[in-house]
Amino acid sequence: MGRSGRRAQRSDGARRHRPRGLRASTLDSLPATHRVSVHETATRRNAEFTFLDDTGHVTATKTLPAAQTAYVRDAFDYDSRTSSYQKYRRESVDLLPLRRGDVVLDVGCGTGLCFGLLEDRVGPAGRVVGIDASASMVELAEERVRTHRWDNVTLVPAPVEDARIPVTADAALFCATHDILQSQPALENVFSRLRPGSWVVASGGKWASTWKAAVNLCVLAVHEPFVSSFDGFARPWSLLESFVEGLKVTEVAFGGGYLALGRVAGAPGVR
Repeated sequence: MGRSGRRAQRSDGARRHRPRGLRASTLDSLPATHRVSVHETATRRNAEFTFLDDTGHVTATKTLPAAQTAYVRDAFDYDSRTSSYQKYRRESVDLLPLRRGDVVLDVGCGTGLCFGLLEDRVGPAGRVVGIDASASMVELAEERVRTHRWDNVTLVPAPVEDARIPVTADAALFCATHDILQSQPALENVFSRLRPGSWVVASGGKWASTWKAAVNLCVLAVHEPFVSSFDGFARPWSLLESFVEGLKVTEVAFGGGYLALGRVAGAPGVR
């Protein structure tokens, strides 16, 4: 990674970028993502995750498409590259009807840019659990947590569909997580850890109306580095609708973005 001084090494026509390993502040009980490498060739880019048990033996490997260079090789630039989105991060968190003491899942938490906003809402008696597949992003999130001394933030370094979520939560936030929202296994895993009546907010980019060509060109340029596919980008919340009741979607950014709020069935007044 450029800013860290690490150099890419060439091997068999591919470049390999190896971020540092996760620190011990991640959950010891989880299969930590110990190594992540990005293999780039002319036709394919992949991020390879290797999971180890507590003795250091490999228990599983998983290869993900690397849209994903933005989340691995270029993780140190993520905050600055997405700074203009902070307004929508705040609006997303504000939309969640959180209370002091609540437990909230930050799904696809990245470098933890929503942690401070969530901490302000749940307070020291609450808990924030951030889940992210990129070891590089989680490493930066850990640094953010240490800097702010948030002892009620837990990081789960794993693809969302495989994550061992250590809590039963009161709310979930999906902020700029298009790939996750298109994954049935990922959503099933998250919703298995939400209480009946939990609130859920999703936000991110979307295609605007077809006649808004200029907006859609901007959407393409902004989001292309961060999604593996634009499948479902016209209605990114479509799969989410089957997991919540009364999903309300509001368009933002001239139709090039959205905020969605829904609730898991089971609370009074939620069927």
